[in-house]
Amino acid sequence: MLDSDFFSNNPAHCAPDGEAASLLSVQGLSHTWGSEQVLDGLSFNVAAGKIACLLGASGSGKSTTLRLIAGLERLQAGRIDIGGRNVASPGMQVPAQDRSVGLMFQDYALFPHMRAWQNVAYGLHRLPRTLRKKRAMELLDEVSMADLADAFPQQLSGGQQQRVALARALAPEPKVLLLDEPFSGLDGGLRSRLRDMTLHVVKERNIAAIVVTHDADEALFMADWIVLIEKGHLLQQGLPSQIYYEPRSPEVVKFFGDVNRLDGWVEAGRIQTLLGPVSETKLPAGTQVDVYARPEAIRICPVAMQPGETLVEIRAARALGRQSVLHMDVVDVPQQHIHARIAGQFLPKEGSQFGVGLDASMTYVFPRDA
Repeated sequence: MLDSDFFSNNPAHCAPDGEAASLLSVQGLSHTWGSEQVLDGLSFNVAAGKIACLLGASGSGKSTTLRLIAGLERLQAGRIDIGGRNVASPGMQVPAQDRSVGLMFQDYALFPHMRAWQNVAYGLHRLPRTLRKKRAMELLDEVSMADLADAFPQQLSGGQQQRVALARALAPEPKVLLLDEPFSGLDGGLRSRLRDMTLHVVKERNIAAIVVTHDADEALFMADWIVLIEKGHLLQQGLPSQIYYEPRSPEVVKFFGDVNRLDGWVEAGRIQTLLGPVSETKLPAGTQVDVYARPEAIRICPVAMQPGETLVEIRAARALGRQSVLHMDVVDVPQQHIHARIAGQFLPKEGSQFGVGLDASMTYVFPRDA
């Protein structure tokens, strides 16, 4: 639960590793397209063997950041270092092919006229010709595609193409691997398996990786470090657990799924809500605040109401596999609709009533918007 007296988000204090230990250092990136500011002072570091997820909605500046790191766009403001070497700053631009960066596009961008092994070997032009196929086959074997080395891209499924594209990106042995929405076109089960495979490949090779995604669950699954941006501005960065359990703004809370917004007020040194007290505070009595409670923060008492709980009435109950979601109205304040997420199967009848309370560790307090 957040400190109820609030705090500021200072990205200068958000670094996964010291800068000296960072394989990739991005500092103060700003970029415009015409009159549109697409990035505004973005900074983060990624160490060897770590995966950072650039997370945000479409149009937030994620892909532009990736293109600047890769050298596909000329840097306008800021600085990019790879392996302690400056590769981009105002007036200085190391060509993309000389940055030790592997890039995997959303559409995989495989050459349709080349076989799988030839696509992988394309990035091995610095090796003698006699060694290129051998190395390509080793890489395809690493991603479990050696048996389809002679297939053309159009003969491969989306997941198989994704693995060939990953092998091609790894072929030049880059220090930094950049993946732009690499799993977005895959079905759920395959997406999960390929995320897991990619994570292990990055760890085994001890390279720094950046995964661009708009999927919060994907970021939580893959990332060692999350950089959450909105319209070019940093909202928050940190460990996945920090981003999820210690959000520093309502926008961060809401990005990670459904959330209940409750009116809060200060009374007798505590922040109070319709569902009970949340935390102690030094704010003056009567101060109005906004309280955000994740659905899993709602505690249900199916037997008898306990002291401090609030009576609610079930409007709908839905089973979602490993959990159940309840839609409820507060009995005395029917306009206050809330959602609860309960582990396992719990499907009470519509119209039944229960007592509910709040888990303060999953409840967040912010200043009331003017």
